[in-house]
Amino acid sequence: MAVQVPGLISVIVFYVLILVVGIWATRKVKNQNSITETENMLVGGRNMGIFLSFMSLTASWITGPTVNGAAEGVYNSNQGLLWVAPALFGYSLSLVLNGIFFVNKMRGKGYVTLVDPMQAKLGLVAGVILSAVQMVCDLFFQAATLVVLGGTLETISGIPNVWAVLLSSAVCVFYTMFGGLYSIAYTDVIQIVFVVVGLVIAIPFVLTSEVVSSISETAYTGPDGWLGTWDDNFTGSYIDLWLMTLMGGIPIQDIYQKVLGSNSLKNAQLTCILAGLTSCAICTLPVIIGAGAKSANWTIIDYKDANGSSPFDLGDQAIILPLILNYTVPVVVSIIGLGVIAAASMSSLDAALLSTSSVFARNVYQAVIRKKASDRELVWVIRIAVVIVSALSILIALSVNSVLGLLYLAGDFFYCLVFPQFTSVLFLDPNAYGAIPALIVGLILRVAAGESSLDFEPLFEFPGEGNYPFRTVAMVTSFFTLTVFSYIAKFLFERGYIPKKYDFLKSNLANEE
Repeated sequence: MAVQVPGLISVIVFYVLILVVGIWATRKVKNQNSITETENMLVGGRNMGIFLSFMSLTASWITGPTVNGAAEGVYNSNQGLLWVAPALFGYSLSLVLNGIFFVNKMRGKGYVTLVDPMQAKLGLVAGVILSAVQMVCDLFFQAATLVVLGGTLETISGIPNVWAVLLSSAVCVFYTMFGGLYSIAYTDVIQIVFVVVGLVIAIPFVLTSEVVSSISETAYTGPDGWLGTWDDNFTGSYIDLWLMTLMGGIPIQDIYQKVLGSNSLKNAQLTCILAGLTSCAICTLPVIIGAGAKSANWTIIDYKDANGSSPFDLGDQAIILPLILNYTVPVVVSIIGLGVIAAASMSSLDAALLSTSSVFARNVYQAVIRKKASDRELVWVIRIAVVIVSALSILIALSVNSVLGLLYLAGDFFYCLVFPQFTSVLFLDPNAYGAIPALIVGLILRVAAGESSLDFEPLFEFPGEGNYPFRTVAMVTSFFTLTVFSYIAKFLFERGYIPKKYDFLKSNLANEE
């Protein structure tokens, strides 16, 4: 692809602006007077105002895959708005649930990472396993984001995909390494404003294009409409998707690094609730563009082979957002619209980098490898981890064919494995003897269900086929296992049936000093 000079210039300007703001924000870290430098870097000295934390959390939630995927899902004849709604609005509403039920327990006790309360309650072994789940899922998310980001920048500027991925990662790594949460938060403000403004500018051009009919005329069910088609045979799967997104979006470190950085408990709760509602509103913007793509006359457009084939016919629905912008809006507006995906991707990529690195440094390195590590040492561990994590995500993005399939699987892991543990630790009385069996059971049940996007077939037949909510079954079974095994272990140790010396997971269930 030839280099597109206007697009290349816009990319350079955008990245220079992000770098300048990110570097400027590092001064905020140096000027904070919190207890430790690590706390400054990871939670901004717990001094972030509600506007900054709200904008940053919203930006992290409106990701590149979200914007791109919303338009793709609405356009796709096999999905439509009905079937993409759980991913768009379910995850957004999970922020509201976080703000109402979970934030007060996390922010009120001064935790630094999502894994902290689980590691404190369940012990090192369970803590390290949960840290690994969190880090692996974040890696998959970063890789998927880089795939979208690389493809978008290649379309805008003509930069080869590999170089686009490397450039974007380098920019994120630089300001995240030295500025931590404050650099991420201030750059997020620019990125989310760019996302909203870009989409708002592009929508009128798409809807008024001569090749696009009124979206109200195509707002119906069936393969030719963009609302989607209900199928009673998949009722269980549909409910499963809503539950997975509503609850699986709760135990994610990206959320809590922003929430725990808020300057008060009240602001932390408001941040989550407002960000969730705002994310729902913003998600409607790419939905409208997807509806416009569904309403476009691709015969008039002469797409690709000029024989009337649509992007769906040719398997190009994954890039429908840049395609419809390319054919319906002026070049300048198209560049702005495509820049939206880049901005959304950047705003979530930096947060995921810090999220993975903070969990490794605090819940693996400090908790297991170097318990007496100094604060300064931890800061450098975080910085080195940012570089390593970025390199791994680049490797995955450039070498795995179905990164989005890994992303879907990661979302399921948060729901099936982490959600039961996180909720139990905050509201019940679990222990390591219940936590580890629960993790094993949840993992087996989820993996046994397979993953169609990765061409991984189920290990055995489930009842009801499409009506079987396999994710929720795995989550509930894991929750049940955690509760029952924890109770049994506590009963046996407290009553003296098992001597304290056999408490090899150091859970102190015998309540002895």
